[in-house]
Amino acid sequence: MLFPELNAFALYSKFDVISFMNNELGDNNILDYLIENNGGELVEKGVLLPIFNVDDGLYNIDVIVNDGNGSQELGVFCSSGEVSVIGLGYLAEFDHELLCMAGKNQSFIVPNGTFGVSYCLNDIEENLTIYLNSI
Repeated sequence: MLFPELNAFALYSKFDVISFMNNELGDNNILDYLIENNGGELVEKGVLLPIFNVDDGLYNIDVIVNDGNGSQELGVFCSSGEVSVIGLGYLAEFDHELLCMAGKNQSFIVPNGTFGVSYCLNDIEENLTIYLNSI
């Protein structure tokens, strides 16, 4: 179960975001980069997609591949074999492994490829279901 830091979640490709952070940013403050660049290259390349307007709570997260569609379209996501979900605020001092150990993110093994992303968010039952459909 995850908490939506800053009332948002981020869906991201672990390998691509870590590579971008190490090679392009030079530090671990991905959140500042996203704010200053309106998502920038990470969102344009589909390796990090924010989900905004999430009420506080502890959310159960599910990722479903090639089976259904959510009610909200999110965009295009490029996977390198793993998709992770995190509260957006944790991108301010991003350390994937440390956040995993602290239970602050959730990862799912998915096929490599490009996916159309949609989601269903139920604030009352605190469920977020993310749908990845191959394109």
